[in-house]
Amino acid sequence: MKTPVVIIDNFLADPDRFRKFGLEQTYYEDDEYRWPGERTSCLTTVNPYIHELVCRKVLTVLYDNEAKHCQFDIQTCFNRSTGGHKKGWVHSDFPMVFTFIIYLSPNAKLEEGTSIFRPKQPLAVSEMEAFSDLKKQVYKEGNKELEDKYRLEVAEKFEETIRVNNIYNRLLIFDSNLYHSANDYISPDDDPRLAFMGFAKGVRSTHDRINLANINFYI
Repeated sequence: MKTPVVIIDNFLADPDRFRKFGLEQTYYEDDEYRWPGERTSCLTTVNPYIHELVCRKVLTVLYDNEAKHCQFDIQTCFNRSTGGHKKGWVHSDFPMVFTFIIYLSPNAKLEEGTSIFRPKQPLAVSEMEAFSDLKKQVYKEGNKELEDKYRLEVAEKFEETIRVNNIYNRLLIFDSNLYHSANDYISPDDDPRLAFMGFAKGVRSTHDRINLANINFYI
């Protein structure tokens, strides 16, 4: 079953405390050059209790009260990024089931959010794999001019269908098969764009995926 695009504002009860926890963690650049910026280790190793709490809170959006009975495999981490890469590359998170983002920068610009795309023409898996390899290559080389050139060439193959602004304590959920990208990276080095991200590999529940009567959502 596909996951709908869901946005919920004021998601966490105490976002300041969660943000403070995130800023206290150790961050790493990806040694495989799959993404820009820095991420923490998965919260299953950093703090399994907080990982469990946040994941189950997200699952209540999709599974309502059944969330407390769900079995799930979700990778979570904090991500921080600045203006060094300008924008993200259009990509999907396949083979994950759904992806979620909680925006955690109170001073972020609205345009530092996330966009969802659809291809202008059908794309073969081999084409997307080639785009991914190209991204890794230019990230590894650190050639910002080539990075911008190739990123724009890839983006030209897509059209934007949904744009989500970066609002503090906003939750975004979407199907991991959807093509998407981070928008402008314009935060300064001393106040990076901070987000908490989750990638669901699998969730087991007896309930329908979403109960539209019980949540406030926008598409």
